Amino acid sequence: MVSVLQKSAGLKTNMCVGMAGVLDSARLKYFLSNEFKVSVEDVSAFVLGGHGDTMVPLIRYSTVIWNSNPRINKIKADY
Repeated sequence: MVSVLQKSAGLKTNMCVGMAGVLDSARLKYFLSNEFKVSVEDVSAFVLGGHGDTMVPLIRYSTVIWNSNPRINKIKADY
């Protein structure tokens, strides 16, 4: 979508930036909130890279607030 915008608006390649990671980060937060049965607002999680094979979820740096569930530490230890 960013490429289409850049080309159709006649912008230089350095004048248009996409933010695909924001959507994927929101999806990761949603998944974690469902998994640990907490509000999405209580989850902090980030994804780097473009959508697809280059996408890297930063599980080690993800946090779930006010949840003493030991599964969180197990998941973090695995990454």
